[in-house]
Amino acid sequence: MKKTLCILILALMISTGAYAAVEPVITVNGIRGTVNLIGAVNPAVTVNIRVSPGEKEGADADCWLVGNAFGRWYYYTPDAQWTDIGETLDVAKLRPVYQGKLFTLPQTDILYIPQPAAGNYTLYFGIDLNMNGKLDADSLVFEAVSVVVSESGKRSDFITAGWSAGLDKMLSFEDPTSQPAPKYPHDEKITDFVPLANGYGVQLTVVQLSANEGRYSLRTVPLSYPEKSNAVSETSLGVSSYPGVIANGNLIYLISNESEYRTDYAGGKCRIQVMDFSEPESPLTRGSIDIVGNYYAPIQGGKSYHNEGHILQMNGSTLILTYRPGYYGSMKNYDAGKDLFASPPKSGESPKPQGGVKIVDFSDADHPKLLSELSIDIGGNSDYALGSEGYFLNGKLLYFSYKNIIEADLNKRPQSKYYLGRIDLSNTSEPLRLASINIPGGCIGMDSSGKYAFTLGAEWRNDTDWYLSYTFNSVRLDNDKAFLADHLTLRNSAVSAVVSEGFAYLSIEGITIVDLSNPEKLKVYENSFPVTDTWLSILDVKNRKIFVSTSDGMSCYDASDPAKLLLNESVEHYGNKIAYSGNTAYLPMGYYGTWVKNLNN
Repeated sequence: MKKTLCILILALMISTGAYAAVEPVITVNGIRGTVNLIGAVNPAVTVNIRVSPGEKEGADADCWLVGNAFGRWYYYTPDAQWTDIGETLDVAKLRPVYQGKLFTLPQTDILYIPQPAAGNYTLYFGIDLNMNGKLDADSLVFEAVSVVVSESGKRSDFITAGWSAGLDKMLSFEDPTSQPAPKYPHDEKITDFVPLANGYGVQLTVVQLSANEGRYSLRTVPLSYPEKSNAVSETSLGVSSYPGVIANGNLIYLISNESEYRTDYAGGKCRIQVMDFSEPESPLTRGSIDIVGNYYAPIQGGKSYHNEGHILQMNGSTLILTYRPGYYGSMKNYDAGKDLFASPPKSGESPKPQGGVKIVDFSDADHPKLLSELSIDIGGNSDYALGSEGYFLNGKLLYFSYKNIIEADLNKRPQSKYYLGRIDLSNTSEPLRLASINIPGGCIGMDSSGKYAFTLGAEWRNDTDWYLSYTFNSVRLDNDKAFLADHLTLRNSAVSAVVSEGFAYLSIEGITIVDLSNPEKLKVYENSFPVTDTWLSILDVKNRKIFVSTSDGMSCYDASDPAKLLLNESVEHYGNKIAYSGNTAYLPMGYYGTWVKNLNN
């Protein structure tokens, strides 16, 4: 409880994607948003944080940790103390918990309370990129988490917390009456949803029991009205951790992970269990397979740009498990008098596995098998902090990006070379690694023919200063070489990017849309949003409907006219995955049920 955050941040490990946004994350008992505790059931509270600096790695910043409890405001100091500043939040009295360079901070426990008193608590963890010791709302990115501790046998009102890029949004979460009521009890939420082929869907639900343990179940509901009251079956899974599910017709692949530390790339075991929902009232358990060596999870539509340990689906019954380079050996647990994190091993101290893919065949649902494994040596000096990323499928070709750091220029500015890696999966028993192609930036997608690749890049603005210019590039591929077909200069870096149905959608102070119908002559449409909505991340796009996560919840924009986006619908909750059945989208939203969205309206 007295650990010093300043020391922890100085001991950060660098491991970030080149185009990720600055992301501070704070959780209570492993949960983001709101945690509801009942005294006699689960009174303990563990608070932890993590930081992803994105392209701001190494930038100067102020870091803030602010709390509100029992009507009073507090800030956390570098010497691990809470300072009371009174009943009113006077930002002039706040002091940063850390000032200095931004680095990646893995998940780190900062506070443990074994028996918190009944009441409502809210904690805010933020990063201000103007390092001056003052809280600057216009450069602040933060996340908030609320804890509702009830007396034994009683329930408290649910309080929603979320993201914002300004202090005014932070303060708006004080009023619980302004937030919609949850659809489900506070201790149950829907974490995943997949449609079946028989007109039903399966919800993955969880009741969080502790920071590292949950009670999971699968609930079968009709697609026409996927509410709990209409469920035809519910199956308790009897396991503690399921990050996601994948559907194939009426079969479900459940992905669970067993690892002492999730930060350990090589110490985990993934189990994929097949369940058959052909009879939705009486689902059957079929075969399973254990994959040793990594932590795995399904990704959203195969469009994830920066990822590791993710699962892609090809032809229904074939799963591709990707992994990045990482060092064997786990991170150390916190222990008094010892460092919280182990330092990365030096050269020669321990073996370093290569990145690669594992291909698993589920065509025999009772006897799934590992078909093949292909190790990927990306060469150069891409060590544990870099590696392959952005895997995505295009037909029978698996693409991924990676970069190698090269010699700095005359002004000692870092330089990198990006490459497009390719794996031919025509024969999944013997995947074939094709020659890599040097490309301008990380690849975010291809056209349907595979002739053109689309990348996001960055270059120094001129020959002397350290300011970056961000680009979108169309690249023609020919005989293992790339030729620049067209090039756009962007007004800023993209927070997220999705290539879908002949367009690229970029989150850049709004949504920038690039028409890819003629890759040799790109057409760009920039749609700026009001200041309060400039932070957004694109989750997915289908039928010209753009699903985004904003500071206020989830929104769907209609891009039928790319020059003029129209807000189609929005909700005040959050989801991180979309499943589709025909022209209907299903978004699991935790305590708030499932957002069902017709893509034709």
